[in-house]
Amino acid sequence: MGLMNKALITAAMIASFSSLAAVEVDFHRDVSPLVVDGEEIGFNMFSRDPYQLEDGQNQVVVRLSKLVDKQGEKEKFNSKVVVITFDTQDQSIVIEPATKVTRIDHAEKFNENPKFKLVAKSGDVISSEQASYLMLVA
Repeated sequence: MGLMNKALITAAMIASFSSLAAVEVDFHRDVSPLVVDGEEIGFNMFSRDPYQLEDGQNQVVVRLSKLVDKQGEKEKFNSKVVVITFDTQDQSIVIEPATKVTRIDHAEKFNENPKFKLVAKSGDVISSEQASYLMLVA
């Protein structure tokens, strides 16, 4: 085998392993990411690609943002902001609300103690630390 072929095979193997050494984070349709690993996320009406993060400890800032039923009408609901810190390696995860929210009473109960769950592709729940904050708009 020539030197060029060996170099190409080695480069291909390194590239394939490096693409596996990452954490892929996606968000449920009702979860709005505000900050992902220190980078502020702009508003996006359309579907977004999953975020690629480094293995190890990562942090995201999210909130639940959706239309909920209120006496037969729809009302926009934005929860308190939640900072989620997690430590994982080589996984693909989805961040979703810990409870189902469809009506205003669900939303108010969720907002008392907003929690999200991180679910791996395998179905395992990833442990995380979460802290909620009230976001004030000036």
